[in-house]
Amino acid sequence: MTLKNVSMFKSALASWYAVLWGGGVVSHALWNGPPDGLQWTGTAFLGLAGFIMLVSVEPETRRRYAACGLLGFGAELTGVHTGFPFGTYMYTDRLAPIVWEVPVIITAAWITLTVYVWHAVQPLALVRPLKIAVASAWMVALDLVIDPLAAGPLGYWIWMHEGAYAGIPVTNFAGWFLVSLFVFSVAPKVVSIRTSVRVMGLSIVVFFVVLAFVYGMPGVGIAGLSLVGLDLVIQPRPVEKTLSQPI
Repeated sequence: MTLKNVSMFKSALASWYAVLWGGGVVSHALWNGPPDGLQWTGTAFLGLAGFIMLVSVEPETRRRYAACGLLGFGAELTGVHTGFPFGTYMYTDRLAPIVWEVPVIITAAWITLTVYVWHAVQPLALVRPLKIAVASAWMVALDLVIDPLAAGPLGYWIWMHEGAYAGIPVTNFAGWFLVSLFVFSVAPKVVSIRTSVRVMGLSIVVFFVVLAFVYGMPGVGIAGLSLVGLDLVIQPRPVEKTLSQPI
């Protein structure tokens, strides 16, 4: 595939993603979700986001990021069937297809968040273990924004025991931190920071911020805006360079 064809392919992916992003916001604002017959758009949105992330990173890092997604999926399998490490919950059928009671597309969701957060923390002058810890904490912060909506009005999963934060048990966030530590431990050591990755990641956060305000969750929306601000502070200008992890 020529460079021109690659560019056209990426532009087409971005266009489809923009359509799904905008359509998702409009459908939730007007009808509290996709109309009948369009329930598949949630799965398509997450899948396309994950695919764009993998296309955007360096080819030699894609297997590692795919492994990160599989680790996340494995953690979800364990969580659904044992309650560890997140707590007791179950997925609905809104993100079909489902394998062993977990939506396959959750793998793409883990890839999307992992690629974004791992890129976001690269400007920090930290040794790799500390960078992994910071990235894991960032993942927890993202879940503080995503989970109230996904387990609430979006109806992607259901918690069996209501917790203190928007009905979510604290074990979920502890589990996210623990799993993220393992996930980022297999992330690439050398990262080529791409503007497209940052834009994609921010678009996901902003999507949930908008939905938070649409569904009357201003606290969740403000938390999401804070994460957007953190990204802007850490990485104020688009960059295209390669960073190696300090040992």
